[in-house]
Amino acid sequence: VYRWAEVEAALHRLALVSEGSPFDGHMLRYSNPLTGGWALRTMGANMQMLKAGLHTRAHRHTGNVMYNVARGQGHSIIGGQRIDWQQHDIFCVPAWTWHEHVNDDPANPAFLFSFNDFPVMEALGVFTEEPLETTDGRQECA
Repeated sequence: VYRWAEVEAALHRLALVSEGSPFDGHMLRYSNPLTGGWALRTMGANMQMLKAGLHTRAHRHTGNVMYNVARGQGHSIIGGQRIDWQQHDIFCVPAWTWHEHVNDDPANPAFLFSFNDFPVMEALGVFTEEPLETTDGRQECA
């Protein structure tokens, strides 16, 4: 059981001691308490916090990710297309697609819950990630 209040508090504590990832902000991975591995054998799950005003750098990976906006508002640039989001919205980042996230609120963090097929990609030995090295790690928006 992963209670929201505990997860939110853990992310805020993490932000006190870590700069976070330039690609994902502060992120916690849900894990199987018996094995310490992914939450499920074929699906991974994460909760990430984007600090107020954060604009992450773009990257891509071989797995697919489905996002549910738990709190906040912002936008993501996915394959050069801007996708605006707010609480309760759902959006997808297909495998090997450049993406970056922006918290449009200058005063409050945004929280994105996601699930992915990373455990399958890892089991097949094909999981990889790549940062966007040009344009300061940001995509041009169409």
